[in-house]
Amino acid sequence: MIIVVGIDALEYDLVNKWRLENLLLENNKKISTPEDIYLHTKILWPTIITGKHPRDHGIQEGDIGSWENTILEKSSNILDKILPESIKRFLSIFLRKIGFEHSSRDKDYYKEKNIETIFSGLRTKAIDVPQYNETGISDEIKNKMDRSFSDFNEAEKFINKCKEEFEIKSKELINSLNEPIDLVMCYFYSLDGLQHVFHSDEEFLKEWYKKFDELIGTIKEEASDEDEIIVVSDHGIKNGKHTDYAFFSSYKEELKVESILDVKKEIQEITKKNRKNHEEIKEELNNLGYI
Repeated sequence: MIIVVGIDALEYDLVNKWRLENLLLENNKKISTPEDIYLHTKILWPTIITGKHPRDHGIQEGDIGSWENTILEKSSNILDKILPESIKRFLSIFLRKIGFEHSSRDKDYYKEKNIETIFSGLRTKAIDVPQYNETGISDEIKNKMDRSFSDFNEAEKFINKCKEEFEIKSKELINSLNEPIDLVMCYFYSLDGLQHVFHSDEEFLKEWYKKFDELIGTIKEEASDEDEIIVVSDHGIKNGKHTDYAFFSSYKEELKVESILDVKKEIQEITKKNRKNHEEIKEELNNLGYI
């Protein structure tokens, strides 16, 4: 099984600084994002799971669009190019408060566009992967994060929702390790939001990084000898702002991943190798008369 843990905004420099050995795994590095890409969750994760640039997979909306309203969508595409980040954040918060939400894709989008993903042709499980099978908990966290910027009393609710996401998804991910599947991918949003709000509180963030480090440690203990573990982020974060590089580490295989565009291809290579090994074992057992 290939186990992919997607952690939004996991910062390579902090993982190294705090020597979080489980997150670093055996092979770890900073990887790049395309130079002309907008550093937004809804764009970056489709890029990771398809291995395609946004202009090729077709999901290119910025931070305040595309909204599920034609006029808003056209307006937001224009405003996104000319407004500073602080104003875009304010508009994003305001629009969510009055009931508008970002439009989302699901796995059918890729089938309709005939776009392969890391899930194509395999027995897989996706846990809340952005623009693939979102459950809504990430948007709930974002809404509470928005309120926490202007109301300190909302910060505790925001943190509790982050804890809820971590606990629910961690449990589901660990349980998935015993399922008869080829690949599981679990996505966590909380670390991105926490680093936006509490970017100056290093000790607080360190405790959250330790949570994820312990999770990977548990996965290593529960995984079989044949399983591969991959940890990947869509970008890093410094002083509350997204960086143009991401985090990547793998357990056994030294994968040829230099960019978020390479992740899907290398996962497919592992899959091919696993299938070849399986067929060779099956053939040997057949020759010995066991099957």
